Amino acid sequence: MEGEQIRGENENEGEGGLESDSDEEATDQGEGRKPKPSLKVLSINVSGINDPGKRRALFTWLRLQRADIILLSETHLADQAKIPFWQAAWARRGGGPEGASWWAVSSSPHTGGTAVLMRPNLPAKILGVEREEGGHGRWVRVRAMLDETEFVWQAVYAPAEGPARVRWIADPAWRPPTSLARHIIGGDLNCVEDAARDTVNRPEYGNAGGRECADASAALGWCDAWLDQRRAKVGSGMTFWRGVGGSRIDRIYVDSTSGQQILRAWTCVWAQSDHLAIACTLSELGGKRRPFSKCFTANRDLIDSARGQRELGAAIAAAIVDTRSVSSPGTRWCEVKKAIQASLKAMAEADAARDKVQRATALAELDSLGRMDPSDGAVAVQLAEAKAEVGRQERQAAKGAAIRCRCKWLAEGERCSWYFLSLEQGGRAPPGNLAVQTADGSQVLEGRVPIAHRWNFFYVITRITRV
Repeated sequence: MEGEQIRGENENEGEGGLESDSDEEATDQGEGRKPKPSLKVLSINVSGINDPGKRRALFTWLRLQRADIILLSETHLADQAKIPFWQAAWARRGGGPEGASWWAVSSSPHTGGTAVLMRPNLPAKILGVEREEGGHGRWVRVRAMLDETEFVWQAVYAPAEGPARVRWIADPAWRPPTSLARHIIGGDLNCVEDAARDTVNRPEYGNAGGRECADASAALGWCDAWLDQRRAKVGSGMTFWRGVGGSRIDRIYVDSTSGQQILRAWTCVWAQSDHLAIACTLSELGGKRRPFSKCFTANRDLIDSARGQRELGAAIAAAIVDTRSVSSPGTRWCEVKKAIQASLKAMAEADAARDKVQRATALAELDSLGRMDPSDGAVAVQLAEAKAEVGRQERQAAKGAAIRCRCKWLAEGERCSWYFLSLEQGGRAPPGNLAVQTADGSQVLEGRVPIAHRWNFFYVITRITRV
């Protein structure tokens, strides 16, 4: 690991040393403000920023995104001597905080190059930096201590050529050491893990390296931030479009522990790149945990029955098999709960349909027997049995309604929720009309101001009379 000393001096305006045009823009999250409750990460393929104007536009846009950690790929930085100027451009004018940005140099000014940027005044202690040796600067890795937890932030850019990409992804050199548990990896992988899931309108998509990437993420327990959000809409999450065809080749991976803290993942557009940015928000250590799905109520009669146990067991076993490839334990548990809930719902709906038919049959039979001669002994017995059956079904329906009402009260009535306040509002007496009665017995209803004047006049007259 090599240490880094980042200078913020404006040594060369022509190279972009003054790209941050105001101290106010750079200090929007400066000292004196409370730490953010979450960590926002953004990754984007910038399609080359050697042009100072494009670089200035990128830095301005990134500041507006208010991301804490930014992972850049395909910067096209090929000159080692330009690194201090690019660092000064990202840092504040007059000398920014140390460790504001780290750049990996490419051997070509037309491809490659990665970078890790950190927002000014993020309370992180930089422990070291690693870069790919030679090549196209395909990855840069930063170790940092944040909130008493060691993190690794890494930007990656996989080769565009299929054979080279397969070899590069299969090589473990670009992967963070397994001893570093907390890591965030983002960039352009130039392939997808599952072409059927991660592409749209691209039936002939060449996906060299996709299987190797999926194997690596599964073996290391990485969590795909976007996939963890279970985005199912067609075309959503695609970060690279070619005509009407899209693919999700830009991704953010986090470790399994951080995967449980993913609050949100989304894409955003920077106009000067042919890629969309991918961003995600993680809850920080000591902050709120990820809001997994809430608890749900279930019918104990269904769960305790032999049929219920049989169908629930089958649903749980199927859900466990389907979620073996999901790295996040919280996500797997949510999927199992969804399977349990779906199974219970299906059984309850089947029972409700059956009970509905039985009630209709019993009521029809009771109505038919009611029109017969009650003096017939056989008719009387059948009528009594029909009444008992209808009564049993009505009591069962009332019991179900009472249980459902109680569940709703326990869930909503014990808190100041909309449901509770609506109950309070409904039981409140209607407001009366404000009025005062004068000395001559008449009432004043003109409004609050005239009534106030009447009160004032009354006490003034009373005081004068007493004097």
